[in-house]
Amino acid sequence: PSIETAIVLADEDKLIPVLQSLPKVDKMNITMGYPLKSTPMISLINDIYVLHKNARKDGFYNKDVTKLLSHPYIVQVLAEADITTVINNIKINNRVFILSKALLNGLEECSGGLLQQIFKQPIDEKSETIKSVQLCNYFIRILDIITGMLNVDNDENVHQLMFINSVRRMINRLKMLFEKWQPDLVKEDTVFRIIRQQINSVSIPYEGEP
Repeated sequence: PSIETAIVLADEDKLIPVLQSLPKVDKMNITMGYPLKSTPMISLINDIYVLHKNARKDGFYNKDVTKLLSHPYIVQVLAEADITTVINNIKINNRVFILSKALLNGLEECSGGLLQQIFKQPIDEKSETIKSVQLCNYFIRILDIITGMLNVDNDENVHQLMFINSVRRMINRLKMLFEKWQPDLVKEDTVFRIIRQQINSVSIPYEGEP
């Protein structure tokens, strides 16, 4: 006879760990929401925000760079040799602040150009595109690169792709609002905060059979 088992979670943050620990079953039904704030996405957005917030004309703060390079998504998709190259470039230059050109010395379009995208300036002052839209495009491009680099055959990555796609859709909706209302007076710092606040408030619905 078939046995039906129900698992009731008092904390929605436990959903992903529980799913990953379950043995293979023929059928499973989930009714729950999982908060984006509990995913690595919020820390990735925050690390990139801090990287650019603390940056100066003479480059990025080296501790912000090393912290970003240790982020789970970055470690997962970048080749270890590429990360080592950037760390070595920081040591060779022996500077508190270091230009992106020096950081990426010796790297071509490494790992899909992810680091090149992260270390570029989000805003082009000469562009006719409003700054808030440029900033949204900057993050969307980063998420697209990471999505293309994740191994979809890995069960754990299926959840990560779901998180990334949810954030991408959210940022794209913000971009459409900025394009519609043309709020070019919105500061970069404010756009960063809006994105983080949206991530903190969104839950991914898990309903039905995964």
